[in-house]
Amino acid sequence: MQDEPGKERLLAEVARFLGSDVVGAITDPGLAFRVRVAAHLVGTVAREVATEQAADEAELADLVALGVAAPATGSRAVRAAIQEGRAALAARLREHGGDPASDAALVRSLRARLQVSNPRFALDADTGEDEWT
Repeated sequence: MQDEPGKERLLAEVARFLGSDVVGAITDPGLAFRVRVAAHLVGTVAREVATEQAADEAELADLVALGVAAPATGSRAVRAAIQEGRAALAARLREHGGDPASDAALVRSLRARLQVSNPRFALDADTGEDEWT
């Protein structure tokens, strides 16, 4: 484990620097766009690093509860169990369709991924409709 600042903080600061300081100094619109994209990607990785372990554990717990994955420990084993569980769940859904437990697990997984890729986007829990916040 490294001293502070941690990986999440360093990546978030690089994203902020690219998205504000660097983009503001660029006069070429094409280059400015690519720098904004890079800033977004670095910010996404920062959020992923910060939430990855908890998100993986939650998704695996859902897949285990649905009976499509086995419990696992260690990051590599957890990721492998998630991949196998996702494939088994997809096969079950293709064959039998959805059910309330599977639907709820899929929505939780989607919400977790959206929080990483675009934290301003949220699924309204009451209506299930997309909402920009």
